[in-house]
Amino acid sequence: MSAAVPGARRRPDGTCGSGYSPLRISVEYMVSPMTRATATWSGTKVLFDIDSESGHKVQIDEAPIFGNDAAMRPTEMLLGALGACTGLNAVLLLKKFKQPLRSLEVEVQGDRDEEWPKAFNEIQITFHCTWEGDTDKKLVEQAIDWACNRYCPIHATLSRGVKIEHRRKDSH
Repeated sequence: MSAAVPGARRRPDGTCGSGYSPLRISVEYMVSPMTRATATWSGTKVLFDIDSESGHKVQIDEAPIFGNDAAMRPTEMLLGALGACTGLNAVLLLKKFKQPLRSLEVEVQGDRDEEWPKAFNEIQITFHCTWEGDTDKKLVEQAIDWACNRYCPIHATLSRGVKIEHRRKDSH
């Protein structure tokens, strides 16, 4: 059944009953409503081990004198997460749109306030794309726009803001 068929009605998801749309990516099976990561102090200066709910581990540190420069800074990790999130969605969409992507580098730069807490006041994302043939410029632009503004939860969180609460639990 298609929209061209008299009496056919579109569902809210844009499909006509089959549930399939060539422009829709269904990732509900991969996303849980709650995500968790735990940062544990290593006991060395300010080095933290971060364990993810999915079983992966990274470290965070600071430059001397506070840290030993053993790992990425928290602010760099934030920018990296934004670049990876938008980038992986761009790759998926460009493949779906059959664009001949050979390589992609997502460069993320952030301008920060001069005063503490030195929050980011502007972030720029640049997609450096290398192609293996001709591209459809409109589809490429759509893929990058959707990667940022439709599918990346990191981008959505940073651009909309989020309520953050904190609490303390003591152990002895």
